[in-house]
Amino acid sequence: MAFEDYTAAELAHVLESIKYRSPEDMATLSMLSERTFGWARRYPQLGMVQDRFSRAAAAQWPRSRSDQTWREVVAASQALAASMRRLGNIRLALCKERAGWGTCNLTLDEEGQCSQHQ
Repeated sequence: MAFEDYTAAELAHVLESIKYRSPEDMATLSMLSERTFGWARRYPQLGMVQDRFSRAAAAQWPRSRSDQTWREVVAASQALAASMRRLGNIRLALCKERAGWGTCNLTLDEEGQCSQHQ
């Protein structure tokens, strides 16, 4: 799952399904944290709830994982899903310029500019 081409509503659906996943599924949590960060950069109203989700996901690493940290991940993912669902079927515009690691894929600003290629 790359999530780059998902709409806000599609990402909301994935975030809502976190509660059915394993607390050990760090790959999905990490990818969702990274991708939703791009959405928060473009839509500042997502900033606090996305930050809460990212912090909760980061606490899921094996040495810090507990029932409490998993409850926080689930609660934060549900809150972020609700906020993202409000954006509907919007797709996030991403930079398609070449970068040293491949395609840039950073979120474009309102004018369609990438912060790395200005």
